[in-house]
Amino acid sequence: EKRELEEKARLEQERLQALSEQEKADLHARKEQEKKELEAKKEQEKRELEEQARREQERLQREAEEEKTRLEAEARAEKLKLTLEAEEEQRRLQEVAMTERKHLEEKKNDEILKEQITMDEVLAKLLRWT
Repeated sequence: EKRELEEKARLEQERLQALSEQEKADLHARKEQEKKELEAKKEQEKRELEEQARREQERLQREAEEEKTRLEAEARAEKLKLTLEAEEEQRRLQEVAMTERKHLEEKKNDEILKEQITMDEVLAKLLRWT
């Protein structure tokens, strides 16, 4: 009976030991699985962050291109405006010069006419005296 009890105790001990070993193996397997899942989750987050960074870079690149295009258009518009203003100023200056030239010609013609009248008067007086 004592041997039988000892045998039962020993068998129970082995059974418990085997259960304990199985629980350790199960626990180790669960930890390994959790570790793999965590690594997979970190890898997924890394890919998502890389994709987000890539999209943000593309967005910034598009905005930079749009800004560059806008600034180039503004520069062309400003250049055109300045060109038109310069052409208008050139026309105005030409008109002023033409008006001034016309006034000078009129003044010269008036002086020539006055000299002609004076010469005619002198000639008429000379003809009367003679």
